[in-house]
Amino acid sequence: MSEGKYGLAYDAGVLALTQQDGTLGGLRNRATGLFTVSTLIASFSSTIGLVQNNHPWPSGVLWGLLAALIVVGWCAMKIVYPESSWDWGPGPAELLMASGDDLTVRHAAAKAMIGAIERNDRALNKRFFWYEVGVVVLLFETMLVVAAGIAYR
Repeated sequence: MSEGKYGLAYDAGVLALTQQDGTLGGLRNRATGLFTVSTLIASFSSTIGLVQNNHPWPSGVLWGLLAALIVVGWCAMKIVYPESSWDWGPGPAELLMASGDDLTVRHAAAKAMIGAIERNDRALNKRFFWYEVGVVVLLFETMLVVAAGIAYR
């Protein structure tokens, strides 16, 4: 096996870990956006429901909005909260202290990155699940507001 193969594997591992970090950052940004939209929907619609004198919204609708906001907030927190098991692969100190020739070290580093990529994928998939739950609850929240707006106008 040539050094080129291990060099390619190492470079691919570095790229994959970098892409995973970008994916996590993007997902965190979307989660904060999801929570922001949910907050705006709940606050504006509950204000409309509370100040509308002719046809006020029943408290069940307002409690439903609060419940949806809490669930979306929980989902966003599960996504934004720091990931303690996030793995960056071998660090520079580990590589320098590794025994063996350069080929052996590159091989070991590439294998370590494969494990890190797999662990990070599991962490990302958990966060994707919570994002999907948040989106579904936001859809429910939106439908609740539209239904209440139609029913109590």
